[in-house]
Amino acid sequence: MLIVGDPTSSNARRLVEAALAADCPQAFLIEDAEDLAHIPLAKASTIGLSAAASAPDEAIEEICSWLDGLGFLREEMAGPEESIRFRPISVVTTEQAPPHLPKILADDRAAVDTVLMDAIGDCPTRNIRLADAMRYAATAGGKRFRAALALAVAEMLGGDRGSALRVAAAIECVHAQSLVHDDLPCMDDDDLRRGRPTVHRRFDEATAVLAGDALLALAFEILSDPRTHADAAVRSELVLGLAKCIGQDGLAGGQMMDLYPEADLSREGLIDCLNRKTGALVRFAVEAGMLLGRSNAQTRSALKSYATDLGLLFQLRDDLLDSEGDAAIVGKAVNKDKDKSRETGVTVLGAETTALEVEALLRACDSALEPFGISAARLRTLARFAARRDL
Repeated sequence: MLIVGDPTSSNARRLVEAALAADCPQAFLIEDAEDLAHIPLAKASTIGLSAAASAPDEAIEEICSWLDGLGFLREEMAGPEESIRFRPISVVTTEQAPPHLPKILADDRAAVDTVLMDAIGDCPTRNIRLADAMRYAATAGGKRFRAALALAVAEMLGGDRGSALRVAAAIECVHAQSLVHDDLPCMDDDDLRRGRPTVHRRFDEATAVLAGDALLALAFEILSDPRTHADAAVRSELVLGLAKCIGQDGLAGGQMMDLYPEADLSREGLIDCLNRKTGALVRFAVEAGMLLGRSNAQTRSALKSYATDLGLLFQLRDDLLDSEGDAAIVGKAVNKDKDKSRETGVTVLGAETTALEVEALLRACDSALEPFGISAARLRTLARFAARRDL
């Protein structure tokens, strides 16, 4: 079923919900004929077409002409005007995830890891130990949360999955690099990551440093490759966005603020640190997904708001886990921030206030996604996972 309308229109989204509630196998919200390129029409024998009241007639006719060209025959079905009543449909509640999300995430992770393994490669002229350390850091364990975000946003906005998988792999390269360097003796000096010895414990410090460097370089190699996107301008934006995300105003700057916090750190100072240290890569994952799909100013504004709240939510939950979690479940050392006298959400705000802040941010994420209706179900679930996770 194809519904023509603005993705931010509540009327158009309700038509999609009504189609799904009427046992339609699939329903897609599209703005114009260009969106048809992202929909698997070749497998369809019958296609229904409806439109929101505000959909332009020229867009509807253009879509009909496109379907004519694919060999579909038009058959207009008459019905009583203005007689449709929409009943409320609970698609995703605040406590319930889409039923098959765990499998979807597992499939996404496997697909991203395939791209990572291919990018790292097994060229015999390269150093085998370095490649082994890169694979150990990037593909074993972990949730692929940031990769899942990029994939979910790109899919929601009609982006190409192949391109999104390569972007997701680049994001995971950066995330893995940040963990490898964060675990080093000169930083957090951790022995355990994702339930296994950290890279510098499994190999050695020098190998860990070089593996992190190589993963960072690989991220930019993946993004700048024409296989990631045919448009060089899009690849350039992706490269620039990731560079900013990593640098002084992003991950590196936030990590420096974490290592050397200001005296009597305020709530505002803490939020600034967390928005850089953790939030920057979360925001990039969402913004990269937007670059691969179709979006307007309103869409971008809503998703950027979602990404900012989600990045802060994720780190505050991490602070709670460090304060109260079980190392056997979390897969890494806990209470390390307290042991090192680090400033976190718990030390600055208190555990109770931090927990309340996480729930408030989760509600803000839900609010930001309201314009997208059912199509944002996976993004809602990812936010809920981040807020309620135990690892």
